[in-house]
Amino acid sequence: MVGYVEGSYSDERRLSNGSESSQFLPNDSMLMSLDQEESGSLDEIDCAFRVTLNLSHFTPQEMDVKKDDNCIIIHAKHGDKIDEHGFVSREFTRRYRMPEDADMKKIKSFLNQDGILTIAVARKSTEPSKKERIVPITFQKPEY
Repeated sequence: MVGYVEGSYSDERRLSNGSESSQFLPNDSMLMSLDQEESGSLDEIDCAFRVTLNLSHFTPQEMDVKKDDNCIIIHAKHGDKIDEHGFVSREFTRRYRMPEDADMKKIKSFLNQDGILTIAVARKSTEPSKKERIVPITFQKPEY
């Protein structure tokens, strides 16, 4: 996943053959931070399935959350924007397969002011169906 990264990081690394490189590799804490930011976190909790992603580089109008069969698809895209390094365009897509007990009719999405998007899916109810009803049994006297 990680190649050589240009820039000035505090942790200079040597190449596997022992020679020095004019480029730097990110340290382990930077890699973990990058990996977590890109992939988000998946949680299975008692009452819901939850996906949390950092989409702070996108506005709410640039994001879509869709349901497709047993998957949730999160897509975000923006064209050229100027930042401290020049122009940048970004596109982000994640597809998550939901567990079989996820109730795909009960999906909620939340975006906080820091650009953290949370998708929550309730678990299917284990209560008996409301279509179920008790049928009374009536006893008949035998006819002689």
